[in-house]
Parts: sequence; structure tokens; C-alpha cells
Amino acid sequence: MWSDSLRGQIQLESLSFFHGDDVMAEKEHSVADGNGNGSAETSLATKISQVGRWQELSDPDAGLPLADRVVNKIAEVLGVLILGAIVGIVFCNACMRYLLNTSIIWAEEVVINIIPWLAVTGLFLAIRRKTVIRIDYFFEKLPAPIQRPLNILSQVLCAAIFAYVGFLGLKHFMVFGRDTTPYLGLPVGIFTISVFFGGVFACLAFIVEIVKSRKE
Repeated sequence: MWSDSLRGQIQLESLSFFHGDDVMAEKEHSVADGNGNGSAETSLATKISQVGRWQELSDPDAGLPLADRVVNKIAEVLGVLILGAIVGIVFCNACMRYLLNTSIIWAEEVVINIIPWLAVTGLFLAIRRKTVIRIDYFFEKLPAPIQRPLNILSQVLCAAIFAYVGFLGLKHFMVFGRDTTPYLGLPVGIFTISVFFGGVFACLAFIVEIVKSRKE
């Protein structure tokens, strides 16, 4: 899910794809040609694919203030860099293993330890862009006056949970942060502290959403 304005635009685009006169015309044409619903269903599938592609390529931050766009872009670039590093290390290690009969001894160690950083950047960005997976079927059935306080309550609970996750991450860092990795001898804390930062930034992201919800 994107911002409300962009979500409304997506819905309008979807309606224009699915309920336009051209769909009915193509369906009638397919029946007249004796093709049944085959070509009409194919056309509908094509339009669904086009809508999905349009959603993937559209700017998820469209309509947001500059500050929000900058924060989201920083998180996005950081996630891309981490993912690129993981792919690069794994690819180079695989090539060396099969072409040179050797491998990068520290490759697996680094990849496993930086995955939490990738996870927390993705989590933060998902909260910011409202793309966290959730089931809102029953929520949508509730009266509008009840939806707003329930939405705020759920955000408060999520903020509290991630604040506690950050607290646990800090405790883990204080106990095990000075341990070193087997091959590179790096402090484990530079990887495990990601749980603390992930919890803190996720909590802050939900707090921002709470403030925005109260202003609406």
C-alpha cells in the first residue's frame, strides 16, 4: 500500500482497466467469433498484468513531503547497497569455487551477519511506505468512526513491541557485542546491533504514523 492519494490513483487506474467499454467490446467480439470467453479472459489477464507492472514501476513516495521522500530514499539506497554486497560476495565465491577450485573463506560469515541489517532496513521502509503485510478484511467491515481509533491503537501496540525488541537487542549487544567472528575477527556487535537499531527506527516510524493519523 502506498499513500492514500497514490492508492486512490491506483484504484482509478484499475477501474479504467477492468471496467472500460473496451473490455465489454472484446468479450462480445470473442463470443461472436465463437471463441467463447478465452480471448476475453486473456485480455483481462493482460490488463491485470499491466496494472501490476504499473504499480511496481510507479513511485511509492509520490505525493509525500520532501523530508519523507529523503528519509525513504536513504533507507532504500542503504538496502540496495547491502543487498548488492550480499549478491556480489555470493556470486564471487561461487565463481571462485567452480572456476578456480577455491573459495572466499569469510564469505558465508559476512553474508549471514549482514542479512539482519538488510532485514531492518526493509522493515523500516515497509512501515514508512505502508507495505507491511496485514489482513484488513474484518477491519474494513467496521464502521468508519471505529476504524480510526483502532488503527491508532494498533500502531501504538506495534511501536511498543518494537521498542521492546530494541531493548532486547541492546541487552544482547551489551553481553555479546565484544565477541569476534571466527574468520575475520570482527566484533560481533557491529552486526547484532542491527536488532537494536531496527527496533528503535521501527518504533519511531510507527510514532510518525500515529502523529499523522491523529492529524487526519
